[in-house]
Amino acid sequence: MMTKVTIGYFILLTFHLMGISLAYAPLSATTKPLLMPYLIVLVWNHKGGIKSRWILFLALLFSWIGDLFLMLSGEQHFIFGLAAFFCAQVCYIRLFLMTSSWRPLFFLPFLCFAALLLGGPLDGKIPPPLQLPLYAYTGVICLMGYTASLRQPLLPGYAAVLIGAILFILSDSFIALNRFGGGVQGADLWIMFSYGLAQYLIASGWLKQSS
Repeated sequence: MMTKVTIGYFILLTFHLMGISLAYAPLSATTKPLLMPYLIVLVWNHKGGIKSRWILFLALLFSWIGDLFLMLSGEQHFIFGLAAFFCAQVCYIRLFLMTSSWRPLFFLPFLCFAALLLGGPLDGKIPPPLQLPLYAYTGVICLMGYTASLRQPLLPGYAAVLIGAILFILSDSFIALNRFGGGVQGADLWIMFSYGLAQYLIASGWLKQSS
């Protein structure tokens, strides 16, 4: 990504995190819906491969829709947000599979993490109506992380994409733990820091490959 774009995105993310830290809702609520559009414009203007650009564009678009739903209260909005992010993960999986090779053992760390999360602090804490959606989403985001690890290691941006995928999993884990696992100190800050960095690393890493 261009230096000016990188600086602009992280200035925006910093203001958002400041709004969270200072508990100043007008700042955090104004900046959060701008994060994904900022990256979407960058992807839209990218001159690399058209096919991969569209898939990445859709992943960021679904993420933005998910952000908007999760800003609203209520279980129904949470489910809609989860569905939007599910679609985003499917797009990322499709994107990563374009340059992947089969390495089944790489799935074990992601499987173990999901098992520890769902069988540990979240065990018995998820309301029945949300169990199936959350289990499905846990599966798809772990698959997203796995497919990120399957990409060719020598590709430009490989490490950035993989780290971004792992941070995305951690961000959503913080959401689940904060909502159902009894709370996490400074959860909102950790969620948005890891999420904002994750999306940037995935997008910038992929654009390096398709430049």
